[in-house]
Amino acid sequence: MPLPAKALRYGQLKRKTAGSAVPTSGHEVYKVEFVDTDGQTKTGFYKELIPDGIGDGSYPDILAKYSVAASILVRLALGARGAEDRLVLDEEGRIKGTVSVNLPDYKPLYTSGQTLPLDPQEKEWVCPSTETLLKYNVAELLVSALRIKCDDRHPGNFSLFGLIDWDMALYPYTYIMKGKRLVDGITKELPEKGMQLLSKHLDNFPNVEGRTHFPTNALPGNGNILKRFQSYAEFQKLATNQALKTEAGDISWQEQFFSALLKELLTFDPDMLRARLKEYFGEEMPLDYLSLPKEKHEQLAKTYPDLFNEKTNKEPFIDHIMRVFQREYDELYNAVVLYAGCTKNDSGAPVVGFNRFLRNKPSAVHKTLQWADLQNEKMQEYWERYIKESNNGALDAYTTPPEGRYDLARMRQRYHQIWRDAHSPTIKAIIDDGYTLIRQLANDLRVKPLPLATKEELEFTNLTESFQLIGVPKLLTESKSVDCDNASNLKLGLQALENFVWQLHNCTKEYYEVERKNLSVEHNQAFCEAVSKLIHKSENEVLPHLLGSKWEGSFGECLKNLQQFYNGLHFQRHLISKDVALHESATHDYSALLTRKHTDEEVVTSCLNTLFTWVNTLEKETFNEIILNTIEGYQPSFYNITARRYRAPEVETYLKTTTDDCANRLATILSEGGTESSSLNTHLLKNLVPIMLKATQAQVNVNLLSVGNAIEHNDFKAEFYAKKAKEFVKNDERFTIAVSKLKIAQFSNVMFAWAEKQTPKRIKAIIRRALDDYQPYYWNVFSAKARTPVVEGFLKKTYANEKLLALILTDGGNEESSLNTILLKKILAAMKQDLAQKKSDTPDLSVVGDITEEHLPYYGSQLKEYAKPKTFQKPIPVQSPSQQLQ
Repeated sequence: MPLPAKALRYGQLKRKTAGSAVPTSGHEVYKVEFVDTDGQTKTGFYKELIPDGIGDGSYPDILAKYSVAASILVRLALGARGAEDRLVLDEEGRIKGTVSVNLPDYKPLYTSGQTLPLDPQEKEWVCPSTETLLKYNVAELLVSALRIKCDDRHPGNFSLFGLIDWDMALYPYTYIMKGKRLVDGITKELPEKGMQLLSKHLDNFPNVEGRTHFPTNALPGNGNILKRFQSYAEFQKLATNQALKTEAGDISWQEQFFSALLKELLTFDPDMLRARLKEYFGEEMPLDYLSLPKEKHEQLAKTYPDLFNEKTNKEPFIDHIMRVFQREYDELYNAVVLYAGCTKNDSGAPVVGFNRFLRNKPSAVHKTLQWADLQNEKMQEYWERYIKESNNGALDAYTTPPEGRYDLARMRQRYHQIWRDAHSPTIKAIIDDGYTLIRQLANDLRVKPLPLATKEELEFTNLTESFQLIGVPKLLTESKSVDCDNASNLKLGLQALENFVWQLHNCTKEYYEVERKNLSVEHNQAFCEAVSKLIHKSENEVLPHLLGSKWEGSFGECLKNLQQFYNGLHFQRHLISKDVALHESATHDYSALLTRKHTDEEVVTSCLNTLFTWVNTLEKETFNEIILNTIEGYQPSFYNITARRYRAPEVETYLKTTTDDCANRLATILSEGGTESSSLNTHLLKNLVPIMLKATQAQVNVNLLSVGNAIEHNDFKAEFYAKKAKEFVKNDERFTIAVSKLKIAQFSNVMFAWAEKQTPKRIKAIIRRALDDYQPYYWNVFSAKARTPVVEGFLKKTYANEKLLALILTDGGNEESSLNTILLKKILAAMKQDLAQKKSDTPDLSVVGDITEEHLPYYGSQLKEYAKPKTFQKPIPVQSPSQQLQ
């Protein structure tokens, strides 16, 4: 294999000294020198592989590749503030280790207990105050450490001048390669879960959880106080939104923080990144994860089956790592671009949403573009020098061909996409409020209101595909089914409102479905003009019909929100605007639209709809495995004597025998059992909803932002959701489970049809046996067979079988000991007997096959609706004794 352009041969290195130029954390590091293409001698720190079978096996071949790749990714946004790592190969092309090129002026921060320098400037460099952290824009370094998911940002690896050491970056992957820490999965969550980037990390940043070593840790995650930052309290203060006064104006922490996040988003360019990776790895070097010990490579394949498998093992490493980088970028994009802010973080400071930052600080994008332009100039300078004076030395990091440089035009398009997507929750909320208003007004015009329809559930594959944020427009026609005169002002207003919302959704979708590579300011201008025309049109066609009614104010509020949204959406105007204070409302605060409680009825319904839609996309085996793993992992507290896993065998048997689709499987499980905190149903919702949100990216639905937020902050009301899910599956007509609305309607029809075909003698005998078993609660001395006299009276009449049963079932309670439940048990047993013995020709009698006695108390409560009309049937003529015996 040819030597990659920016890899080194072991023979090029000249060892200087061994030891402690940087803290080694137990891995021996050697200071070395090598000569670059300019003839300049560079220093670096060589780390030799420790493969399996040698020592602790903590630095295998694949981890060396990951370390170098991480340094390339970090340098996209940090440039020279991120240490450059390179592979070191022997003459046969085998990896021997890595070299970390020395960062100029690197001064590691001090740990607790180290004696501080007397010189004030030197002291600030190693134990910085909050002011110094702001002065050196440490936000960029902290954001980089967060974004790269580094678990080893101890003081030795952190400096005001940059970051070094990447073998524990991308830690959700590399901890398996390296071997996990003792605390992983014990005192802190496993990295693949604990290091997932969530909005709560942005609320309190730089105070984050789940990192073993991070500058804000009061105590390192592994308890090693010797690696605590001496200035950790100063880092923590940043979360209070500290500010620094300069000649150019105040610089606040939040401005630096969000600017750093924007820089990370803008500087990620897959084409450019791939070109840079090619220089360090070539195109032939394979992933070769199977060279790891069996336990490690099997764990990688189990945790990330799409990234580590027999096929990817042989593919070029750069193909693999690009998929990893894109996966991590999508997670970052999701968390940042849709970040809504918080009214008060754990440090007591309000944090603005990301779209507020973009609106108020247009200079942020210009600064990033200027920085990228300067980087390009430097790369061009080094490249020209290399072409002119090419020799056998090692290439400098900045000796980069054109394809590895920043494409400013693509960065501007990326920013337009970020700008557009950051506003998607707001416009989606306005559109959804319009749909809700249509349904509410239509119901107000109906004699019998209909249940409010739920919002359309969307399928997501990748959040960076913007059109998926908006959904498919649908022209509602509620006005066709209202109960009022066609000339009614409100009906005319409803028709105009339906058309207005449909057109608004359509023009929004047109804008959002433009791919990033084609996105231009003309698309934004066209959208703005369309919204402006719709606002004007609605003032003439919708509002006049609603004036003087209670709907005037509701539509006026919707229109006001749209107008204020429109006022701030012009992309070209934004780019030439001046900055305003971050917490000053440049246009309008949309927090009221976006911060809805996750227990609101509409939010719960949207969440449950999305859950069942997603569940039905799973393979049945995958679904069964999720449910069984949840049951297996559920361990109630030892002192909770009510928390018995009594449903486990029943659910396991059901999953093995059923042929239902996954949605009906879940509905069946949730329709039964309790909903208290220790119940299986509650535990299932607690586990399934987070998986669903992550798998479908459904949190981009405005309603589900609050659900994701509640889960992140451990405030998800799983008991409440379990209770609502039980109601949901019983009432939603998509389900065919035993207690569904459809199944109860079928049972009612079949039961009354079957009763009609029986002799009066048989039906009355069933009723009398039920009366014999009927026993009211023993402590209620006033109700001794309270219903018996009434029912005996019915039996003396000559009612048709259907009416006789209906008269009984429409009255009374439906508890386990109630007459209705006892009677339904007798009827169900008789119907099943006829079914088994094929004694009845009643159509669809097989519907009773999967109905059990446990379902009947609920059935009784629902059958009243179907039985009531049958109580109005006329009595049948009196029969002779001989006829009654037939």
